[in-house]
Amino acid sequence: MAARILVVDGNEAFATMLKEILESEGGYSVDVAQSERKALGLLPRTDYALTIVDMGLDPGGDAYLDLVNKVRQGWPAMRLVLIPLMGEELPPEARRLDIQGTLTKPFFVDDLLPNIQEALAKKVRPAGAPPPSTPAPAGAPPPSASTRPPTPQPAERPAAGSGSGLAGLVRETGADVALLISTAAGKEGLVSYVGAGNRSSAEELSRLILTAVQAAQAAGRFLRQPDAPFEHSMFESGAIRLYVLALPGERLLAVVTPVSAPLGMVRQNLRRAGRDLT
Repeated sequence: MAARILVVDGNEAFATMLKEILESEGGYSVDVAQSERKALGLLPRTDYALTIVDMGLDPGGDAYLDLVNKVRQGWPAMRLVLIPLMGEELPPEARRLDIQGTLTKPFFVDDLLPNIQEALAKKVRPAGAPPPSTPAPAGAPPPSASTRPPTPQPAERPAAGSGSGLAGLVRETGADVALLISTAAGKEGLVSYVGAGNRSSAEELSRLILTAVQAAQAAGRFLRQPDAPFEHSMFESGAIRLYVLALPGERLLAVVTPVSAPLGMVRQNLRRAGRDLT
């Protein structure tokens, strides 16, 4: 029997999208509540395995904390996943909660299901047990990158009819153009492209993208975050959307799509194409 999940998010469009993905891609049974009151009305009537709570449920307030505490009291075995505010880390009060995972916005569809599966597999901390941040007993070596086992990566599931690389990305997203750009010192610029326009226009767009990425990195240095790598960015204007994703090997993958193209689908295909190109 599929696990039952409750999504608590005041953004109806986002909650509905999350419900559709979890049901269609993961086979879960999902209910949606747009407030703490509605969530507390649904919880006693259904045997949920997991509740996903948006930390922005009550902008400027702590409704999510109140809800999580009530869930812990009434349903102590419930697994919980928090959705942090966009671009923000979990605050100290949230880190102290017994939660089984986080789901950051924006998220990639490829990452969603493994995150949910991992949360469902985690055990809830028994009442009265110390939090996981409790120092280890004397003599116990701290975990390190060299001793920590690698996180298992889910196997890629190709979409039906999907191609590889730039051509497949253009076909699957209905993009005007897709570009592969080098950011390596001394080799900055367009590597290849597929789509409308000539190479001259593709090279000009590549230069503009590189300038924007360099500006973002400079802003990070100014904000004293020099080690934060560029990951992705999006720009929308009128009827078009430009999405840029960083790839290993000092490269960028960029795609120009209509804004009508579902954003989740665009991200998913960008990630897939990025794997094909690495």
